[in-house]
Amino acid sequence: THTVVQHSNLNVFLGEDGGFRASMDTIFSQADAPRATRDLQRDASEALAYLSTGRDNIKAILINSRGVNVIVETMKAHRELAQVQLHAINALSNVASVGHRYAEAVSNAGGVEAIFAAMKAHMKHTQLQVMACAALRSLC
Repeated sequence: THTVVQHSNLNVFLGEDGGFRASMDTIFSQADAPRATRDLQRDASEALAYLSTGRDNIKAILINSRGVNVIVETMKAHRELAQVQLHAINALSNVASVGHRYAEAVSNAGGVEAIFAAMKAHMKHTQLQVMACAALRSLC
């Protein structure tokens, strides 16, 4: 079985068949591609942030499918894109807020360092700074 979520013209498939990880691997394999794919990166990170606000089982899929690692790697690849950083931080915060095991998975994936790097790169982006502080609070 799988669930389909449509957000920002992006379909993300979740399920036992590994479709979620395959979708993320496909989307984020474009990390070093030209600017044309940056809109895709922004939309993909927004979709992941949206998904991470859902049920805890979706957050578990994000952890078990290496989704948190993909989010952190995307943050590293697109440090200059404030919207990618903002949505990625939101997703990490939502996952970490479930509990200690989830916060630990975010931390182990390099989430804390990625959040600090985003804060440093976008010091004048108030919304990002506020979201980053909330995310770091979720990781304590």
